[in-house]
Amino acid sequence: MIIQDQDFNFETVGDEIISNLVRDKFVIALDFDGVVTNHIGLKTKYINDFGYTLREDQCSYEVCVRRMGIDSIHYKLGLIGADMGAPGVLPLEDGFLVNFDKIRAINDVVV
Repeated sequence: MIIQDQDFNFETVGDEIISNLVRDKFVIALDFDGVVTNHIGLKTKYINDFGYTLREDQCSYEVCVRRMGIDSIHYKLGLIGADMGAPGVLPLEDGFLVNFDKIRAINDVVV
């Protein structure tokens, strides 16, 4: 498994490490894509950096590559850039911080 340290660096660890991190704790798991962040705008920007003029509603694989003929390598690089971007460049979903603060306020929750 892969985890991130406090500086957001990726580290490969064994399953026992994950088990020990969450043992006897209340765990809330969030899917970042669409819950914490919405990387569609960032993916569109990275693809457009290759010279395209996509709109956000055109950045799916089906539309980009299959319908518009965007180079699949450019699509993949844009997707990877958006998915693997540092947390500081990923735009947060509307309302995320308000709700995240509510989660953090729950007794015995460690974030």
